[in-house]
Amino acid sequence: MGADHTFDSQLYVLAEYMRLGQGRADPALMGLNDRMAHLSGETLGLDRDTLFVRASYPLTDLMELSLNGIVGLTDPGALVYPWLVYDVHPGVKLNLAVYLPVAGREGQNGEAGPAGFVRLKWSF
Repeated sequence: MGADHTFDSQLYVLAEYMRLGQGRADPALMGLNDRMAHLSGETLGLDRDTLFVRASYPLTDLMELSLNGIVGLTDPGALVYPWLVYDVHPGVKLNLAVYLPVAGREGQNGEAGPAGFVRLKWSF
């Protein structure tokens, strides 16, 4: 369930609540199998109740900046990641992202440190 809106200034905001059937309702119940399933991509998250938020804004005709967050509602902490998309050429996009965990060590993102990636996407 979610909602989004684009303002006249082209600022786009989005909020989504996700109820993940495979997640746990209590962090104390999250075991090694749950964590391995999350790391391997078998499950979307460890936390059953999750909030995803996003705000994005076009900096130029070729570049967009967004700030995203994933918040576990029953698991302490969140993951915040700014994301920059640059249109290098029609059909070619360069994505730059930095992931910043905001969590106690016991949370699903607590053991992770900052990370990032660069992706070149070619659509044809």
